[in-house]
Amino acid sequence: GTTYRLPADQPLFVYWGGQGELTSHHDGSPGQLDAYEFMIWKNGSIHEGDGSQNADYHVWDIPVVAPVAGTVVAVENGVPDHAPGDSAESDSVDAVSQAGNYIVIQVAPEEWVVLAHLQQGSIEVAVGDQVQPGEQLARVGNSGSSGEPSLHMHAQAAVHLDAPEGSSLRLIFAGYVANAGADVPLGIPVRGQFVAPAAASSG
Repeated sequence: GTTYRLPADQPLFVYWGGQGELTSHHDGSPGQLDAYEFMIWKNGSIHEGDGSQNADYHVWDIPVVAPVAGTVVAVENGVPDHAPGDSAESDSVDAVSQAGNYIVIQVAPEEWVVLAHLQQGSIEVAVGDQVQPGEQLARVGNSGSSGEPSLHMHAQAAVHLDAPEGSSLRLIFAGYVANAGADVPLGIPVRGQFVAPAAASSG
């Protein structure tokens, strides 16, 4: 199966991730059971100040890099970023609206990976582009159903964001460090872990 690298070149905090309702708030969306939300945790918090501005969040505006080689098949770049706490989330909102600005990359014949909640106007790739792991694609934003800036990532066995039941694919990451410990050659990060690309030294 496909293995992925982390979608950023700096240490990330797994805010949501892993399987099951206790660790993943995406359980209500059948195509996103194994989705991740990545943030950055510094000095005991995900943000500076009172967190009322997007720029208060450590993850805001960091470069998002391709987690895998593939072909860009869908892009949305025009959704405005909202202030923290003002998400578009509601039961009636479809998966595309929830994603905000997003990139869908086809990885294999039956596998697509989605990066979402990206910053308006930050996407640097277009449909049809071939991307390589580590290539900069966009910047982290706060668009769609995110309550605060975060980087959403999931894989599914369907090209459309409103993927049907059973289409969620488990993301297996290669070459990362968990909680500043030993390198993890292959693994599935879980909520609460700090993960960083193995090449990036933490400090």
